[in-house]
Amino acid sequence: MHGRQQASERGWPVTRKRWPKAVLLTSVVALGAGGVTVAAQGLGGSDNPAASRPDRAAPATSAVSRSNLSASTLMPGELGYGEPVTVEGRMPGTITWLPGPGTTVSRGQKLYEVDTQPVSLMYGSTPMYRDLKQGVEGPDVEQLNSNLRALGYEAPDSDEYTWQTTAAVRAWQEKKEMKETGEVKKGQILFTAGAVRVAGLEAAVGGPATGKILTRSDQVKSVSVSLEIKDRDLVKKGAKVDVLLPGGRTVAGTVKQVQTVIPPGDDGPQGGGQGEKPKTKVAARIEIADQKALTDLDAATVDVKFTKATAEQALSVPVTALVALTDGGYGVEAVENGTVRRIPVKIGLFAQGRVEITGDGLREGMNVVVPQ
Repeated sequence: MHGRQQASERGWPVTRKRWPKAVLLTSVVALGAGGVTVAAQGLGGSDNPAASRPDRAAPATSAVSRSNLSASTLMPGELGYGEPVTVEGRMPGTITWLPGPGTTVSRGQKLYEVDTQPVSLMYGSTPMYRDLKQGVEGPDVEQLNSNLRALGYEAPDSDEYTWQTTAAVRAWQEKKEMKETGEVKKGQILFTAGAVRVAGLEAAVGGPATGKILTRSDQVKSVSVSLEIKDRDLVKKGAKVDVLLPGGRTVAGTVKQVQTVIPPGDDGPQGGGQGEKPKTKVAARIEIADQKALTDLDAATVDVKFTKATAEQALSVPVTALVALTDGGYGVEAVENGTVRRIPVKIGLFAQGRVEITGDGLREGMNVVVPQ
């Protein structure tokens, strides 16, 4: 009786049903390349909201908080200038000048020289597949006219190689100290989507100007990620991601390109056995706006954080605050005025060691019991 009186003075109820055998709740929260497993252990028992604890010492608690939850996963990626593309010479002659690796070449600048004549870079999607001269027309002529205008020459806004185009080409050739023919020979211009970076050299000065000359890559650094086909939903064009750099720095990135890569078939090793066929992959290219943050890194292995799901302004508690109820479902034990009462809850998103919960009687700032 004396012991019961002391417990009553502490404000804690002195009677409760004995807890049945403990029940284990496990939730996997994808926070790393392999995932992180977080286990919450709760004691089964009556799910009566008025159920109480007989503990004589105040239990450890954590507050119910309201915030944006984000479940994410980390995937390895490679920082670099993208996959190099080989540039092949189309003009007969001898290479008389080559740029150094790492050189950036923009519209109107020379990429290399053949017989002291420059092979220039211009922007466009149609490759140069023929000689361009007065009287021809087509998308290649239209992009030539567009480039000449961008460089300050008076070329027509059309897909026709007119006398105006001829005059603009002569003016361009004069400025570049080229032979002023008014025509552009096949291979005299390389059309690309934008400025390029010289990744490496495939030929040498004095060598033939046909065949492999150099390799080019993107001008800016980006991140390439290869994923399993089952993770296709993680990468969507335009999605925002975080890129974790060596040393702990984080920069923002945007998914700019997503491709499904189907490898060629594999007949397996020789000798009659069958080898495992290459798997279809998803390749994503991530653009980094803050190029200054990458100044000290030309190539590096990085981690990319992809968001799997979000819950905005959700009530959440530590995963370990969940208890399993005897008739199914889960609850939390709220501490109010020195009394512990159980509140049944519905669980939602698991993220960052917390779980989204909803239920009658829940409110932000409420304290719930967590295991010590």
